[in-house]
Amino acid sequence: MTRIVGGTNVNPPNKQLHLVSLQQNSGFHFCGGSLIYDGTWVLSAAHCLQGAAGNNVPNQLGQIVMHRHDLRVPLANEGATSFKAYKVFNHPQYNAGTQDNDIALIQLASPANPNAPMTRAEVPANMQANIIKMDDGSFAKEDQTVTVAGWGTLSAGGPSPPIAQEVTVQYITNTKCMQNQGGQPNRYAGQIRASMMCAGQKNGAAGKDSCQGDSGGPLTTSCVINGKATPVQVGVVSWGIGCALANLPGVYARVHLFRQWMTQTIGADPNSFNG
Repeated sequence: MTRIVGGTNVNPPNKQLHLVSLQQNSGFHFCGGSLIYDGTWVLSAAHCLQGAAGNNVPNQLGQIVMHRHDLRVPLANEGATSFKAYKVFNHPQYNAGTQDNDIALIQLASPANPNAPMTRAEVPANMQANIIKMDDGSFAKEDQTVTVAGWGTLSAGGPSPPIAQEVTVQYITNTKCMQNQGGQPNRYAGQIRASMMCAGQKNGAAGKDSCQGDSGGPLTTSCVINGKATPVQVGVVSWGIGCALANLPGVYARVHLFRQWMTQTIGADPNSFNG
C-alpha cells in the first residue's frame, strides 16, 4: 500500500484561499490544511504531523502559511501571512498502519508571542474570510460532486506546481470504493474503514485524484449560506494507492465523524464562529 502524502490536480483553480500550506523552515511545502473555527485553528492530517511527543510541534512543521496561492511570489504580494504552531493535536486513535482516524488539529501561535496561543483579535481580516465550515453529515452523498485542491504533485512521483491546483471528482461509497467498476474486489478490499471516505470518477476511470503534497488539505462541496455559495469541508486528504489510477480513487478522512473530537479539542463547535 502506498500512502499519498499529498494529489493529482488537473485544473488551475480560482484562488482557493481557504487552503493552508504547511511548510518546513526552509519554506518547502509538504502538506496542506484548512482554516477552521475562528481562524486560530487549522485542520490537517495526522500522518503529516508525526514525530513529537504529546501536543508538541513536530520538527518538520516550521511555518503555516495562510491566504496563499502562488508559492513563487513574496507573501506580501498575495496578502499572505506565515504563522507558527502553538500546539498540535493528532487524533488519539490515529493508526499509522491503516491510516484510520487520519486527522489532526493545529492551534496557531500568537504572532506577538510564539509561546502563547493566537487570540481571535490577532486573526487578520482576510484570513477570517477564508474560514471553512465542516460537514454535519448531510453533504457527503453518493455521486455528490466534490473538489480537492492543493499544491500536490501533478502525477505520482512527478513535479509539484507552484500554483495551487484543483480537480472535481465524485463521492464514492466505501463499498464501491473497494470494488472495480465491474463489481470485483480491487486492491482496497478490506482497507477502507468507517473513518474514511473515497472520491474519484464514478466509472472508475483514471486521471483525476489527489497526490503527494495534497495530504491534509480539504475535500469540499458547496452550499448556499446567507445567499452565498460557500465551501463545506467533507474530507481531509489522507492516502491512496498511486495517484489517479483506474478503480483506485483517493481516500480521505471523513470529517463529520470527527466533529465531536474537534469540539472537545477546540473547546467549541468548529462551526460556531460566525465572524
